[in-house]
Amino acid sequence: MRRILPVKIIASLIIAQGLWDIGEVIYALFFSYPHITIKVFPFIGGILEFFAGISLFKLEEAGRKMILILSSISVIVGVLFISWMLFFWKDGSSGSAIYFLDDPIFETESRLLSAGIHFAFLVIPLFIIMFLSQKGTKMLFIHEETNNLDADTTIESV
Repeated sequence: MRRILPVKIIASLIIAQGLWDIGEVIYALFFSYPHITIKVFPFIGGILEFFAGISLFKLEEAGRKMILILSSISVIVGVLFISWMLFFWKDGSSGSAIYFLDDPIFETESRLLSAGIHFAFLVIPLFIIMFLSQKGTKMLFIHEETNNLDADTTIESV
């Protein structure tokens, strides 16, 4: 029981992130200026996050695996971006910013500060991967599959 609540919280956050990504694309389609920028990757990622979050909320193994794959892709892209930022980006050559609906919230020209901010956001998918990969958490999903198999075999044997 103690591991079900964090799984449900992670699933809820993944569903919210997926809806946010989908909503951001739809918002840009309806409320942007005459030039429409269609963001394909956030839209596809949002749909995948939404369905993976629903599957994880139902404690389905497919949802757990999909969240692990999406989190791993996020970690790989984050590590590549942070590496590029640390080794190839020169201070003051261009800026880095955090945006909320096309409005900058925070801007900096320091590569170390930008890398630190990106690393802070990289920690979240790392913790999700570590939590969903633990043996105790995997048992939640195997337990559900075993109950489904037991239910199928009892129906067939009758």
